[in-house]
Amino acid sequence: MTEDVLVVHGGTPLQGQIRVRGAKNLVSKAMVAAVLGEEPSTLYDVPRIRDVEVVRGLLELHASRSATAPATAN
Repeated sequence: MTEDVLVVHGGTPLQGQIRVRGAKNLVSKAMVAAVLGEEPSTLYDVPRIRDVEVVRGLLELHASRSATAPATAN
């Protein structure tokens, strides 16, 4: 099994947008990583699973705010 690794050197802040396609297990980690930024973050296509609700609750305990957009029909 190989892992993709991104190593960032330097003092320039990262900025921009990326589309990450991954397993549902990635979402909780992305939620925690989003807290590290100075600007608001938007995560799309977040599955409605228990893990997401648990992480959301923990982040809200630490003064993080989140909102859920209504589901759209495909």
